[in-house]
Amino acid sequence: AGGLAEFANESSTDAYTVEWQEGSTLKEGETVTAILTSSSGDEIVGEAAVIDALVSGTDGAVLQWVDFGLKRLAGSGGYKELELALGELDHHLTMRAFISGYALTAADVVAWGALRASVIFQRNLKTKRATLGSHLVRWYEHVDSLA
Repeated sequence: AGGLAEFANESSTDAYTVEWQEGSTLKEGETVTAILTSSSGDEIVGEAAVIDALVSGTDGAVLQWVDFGLKRLAGSGGYKELELALGELDHHLTMRAFISGYALTAADVVAWGALRASVIFQRNLKTKRATLGSHLVRWYEHVDSLA
């Protein structure tokens, strides 16, 4: 996930240090949380607060897709809601390499992170790829290769 950490570091106008730590490297009893540390040592804690800091000043289209990723892909709407969101994202990606624009944005990072954390998506990626849609799988593997 180093490439995505580099993207986050480069995308913000403020100086932050972003590191990704795999859950498997945590010690027993530790919990996973998002922490963003500024160059002055100030910490922003919590996924929503970190995402807000990283996307401040971002255009509306990216923010719309960040919201989509947080609510529809990472939300707790259940299998049917996720299935509808995946279909919508697959359709959107038909002629696109990235969700918004011509380069990796916060929208891609949020959606990729939500799908990477989704047990349902990961299981279907391994066993039922065709049900996910070819454009979504192509995009996911591309963004994953940047990680």
